[in-house]
Amino acid sequence: MIQRQRGITKAQVATILFRYANWKGIDTSKRGDLNVFPDGGKVAGWAKEAMQ
Repeated sequence: MIQRQRGITKAQVATILFRYANWKGIDTSKRGDLNVFPDGGKVAGWAKEAMQ
């Protein structure tokens, strides 16, 4: 049994949904500017594409 030790982050949620959308064939090419958010510069490299 898997026990959750902590909550899921917004970067993790965004990445899961982004990858699912790609898998379903949904166009995910549109991007936004992360710098408009106070913590936009703190996004992990692995989550940047999904968070844009």
